Amino acid sequence: MRSKISRLNDRPGDLAAIRQEWLDVSADVRPADRDEAEFGVALAYDSAGLTPPRTVIWVPDPALGAIVAAVVATRSTRISGKVWAEARQRARRTASLVYTNRAWHHAHAATRFPAPDRVEPAIRSAALGLAFASRTPAKMPAVLRDGSPPSEWHAAQAVTDAARATWGQYAFWRHGRVDYRKRAVRVAMEALGAPEQDLPQWLRYRTPHYLQAKQCLDWALGQRAHLEELALLDALGRLHDGVPYRAVDGMATVARSAGWWWPFEDVAVVCERPARRALDREGRLHAEDRPALAFPDGFAAYFWHGRIVPRWAVLEPTPPRIAAEANVEVRRCAIEALGWARFTEEAELTLVDECPDPGNPGQRLSLHTVPGKVWGTPARVLVCTNGSVDLDGGRHTFGLLVPVTVDSALGAAAWGYGLTAAEYAQLERRA
Repeated sequence: MRSKISRLNDRPGDLAAIRQEWLDVSADVRPADRDEAEFGVALAYDSAGLTPPRTVIWVPDPALGAIVAAVVATRSTRISGKVWAEARQRARRTASLVYTNRAWHHAHAATRFPAPDRVEPAIRSAALGLAFASRTPAKMPAVLRDGSPPSEWHAAQAVTDAARATWGQYAFWRHGRVDYRKRAVRVAMEALGAPEQDLPQWLRYRTPHYLQAKQCLDWALGQRAHLEELALLDALGRLHDGVPYRAVDGMATVARSAGWWWPFEDVAVVCERPARRALDREGRLHAEDRPALAFPDGFAAYFWHGRIVPRWAVLEPTPPRIAAEANVEVRRCAIEALGWARFTEEAELTLVDECPDPGNPGQRLSLHTVPGKVWGTPARVLVCTNGSVDLDGGRHTFGLLVPVTVDSALGAAAWGYGLTAAEYAQLERRA
């Protein structure tokens, strides 16, 4: 009987290459290969012991996909967990017959992604905003057609309102209109073969609520998080004869060929990949002159170093708009997009004090008073320069809010480090 493989030290280059392949998959912005993805869907069902779906619904973006999936979930059995869990368990069981725990952990360490992916959660946040930035009906029947009492409807509506308040105001409104949600309902109902006379009723009463679509987005986010495990099983399969990997081959094929997807008993919903993902050096969504995230149909959102913001905050930041913005983080991002030097001049901030920065030779510190109309409450802001050089050779200028009681630029810089002004003055260089 052949003994289990216990060491993989002779294949470190292969493991690193496989890991990089899967990192490239997670960042792919090419159009989806629909034929290959649909083959992968059928294979994934078959590997889990299920009958492949009759229909594959293609959607251009995750906001529309989440709504379509939520509608399909009301008419079709949801088998999302089984499709992944059965295939993964089979692959793990087979691999355990070939590799010892030591070899397994060695391969896992070698194929682990370098850092948590921040892009997928950001896509989910944008999708939630664009899916639920919609107008609410003026009136609601005392009892819904499906028998839900008014109290349940009001509870669901409150959650929807909260989602809209959080994300909707920072997304493209044309995606959040009621007709965008109705489009998704119509796509799903037509794919399910619903009679034409049923559509008006569904369009009126069955537009998915926040929690239904959120569950679909949670599933999509979870399956993308499994890319690292697919990389591990892929590596183990290639190092041996492919047996451990075959059970998840369908899942891997979909991951390599398309974006998020949602499996149901007789229908699968598959999403296109993003057409563009612009990232900063830390891997966060960020672009200074366009949407950082965009899908083929125009679904897009603006991000500033990982934070979703309204379009104007990136492309048209102005002191009046900044002053009118209630969200402090959006204000901060808009000021950075405008530039602190320009903002202090155009917003007519009062210079309190300035001096050379002893912790950052060659740079200066300037302390300004911010009028209440700009920040909501009286405040002071220290404008300073990053202590380290950026990848492009420049330096990042930023502002730090400090207590209104601080009356010197040196004291404001020291306050940020928990030091006295005298202690900060002795620094050779700050970070």
